[in-house]
Amino acid sequence: MKANAKYILCGTLLVSMMVASSVATAKRRANDFPTQARVEYVVACLDGRAVTSTELRECSCVVDIIASHLSYEDFLKAKALSALQQANTPNAEVYQTVRMTKRFLDKYLRAQASAELQCF
Repeated sequence: MKANAKYILCGTLLVSMMVASSVATAKRRANDFPTQARVEYVVACLDGRAVTSTELRECSCVVDIIASHLSYEDFLKAKALSALQQANTPNAEVYQTVRMTKRFLDKYLRAQASAELQCF
């Protein structure tokens, strides 16, 4: 094998390993919800509903799908920003117009809508 071919092969392998590593890291980061956060989400989902095994399974499904789309950090940001938007304070309007807020909330709401369509 010529020297150039070896460099090309090594470069290709290196790039492939880097892509595989970043994909694995993204998957691990996107499904990093702690058990307590999942339980809190399910409890909130069940609030006001009849607690049956079907309802429990559906609410668990929703949080699992959201966790596959969002990192826990992004989920917390979206949750906090949502609470700030819904607060009855003069500053609440600011959080409704900030682009970063819209981005986190849109990502969260899309993940939640997708999850509910799949689970319910």
